Amino acid sequence: MGDDFDPFPEAGWVLEPGAQGRGLGLEAAQAAQDWFDRVVAGRTVCLITPDNEGSLRIAETLGYTPMRETEMDGDPVVLLTRKGPPV
Repeated sequence: MGDDFDPFPEAGWVLEPGAQGRGLGLEAAQAAQDWFDRVVAGRTVCLITPDNEGSLRIAETLGYTPMRETEMDGDPVVLLTRKGPPV
């Protein structure tokens, strides 16, 4: 994805459809991000398809900001970054 993305730890989350919409994704992603903040304590990245509004909301809640849109395997994705734990 590029030098501003590839070297950094990548966060990701996936829920089976029956578990979506109940706040479980945010709870799980927040727990993982808390671990990143303690252990990695630096920049993390993630990529999300532009039509995945739920994941984009989770990323925004966790402090991720969009970097740019690109393609992965011919499909559009949004690259996001989080500079590190809140101060």
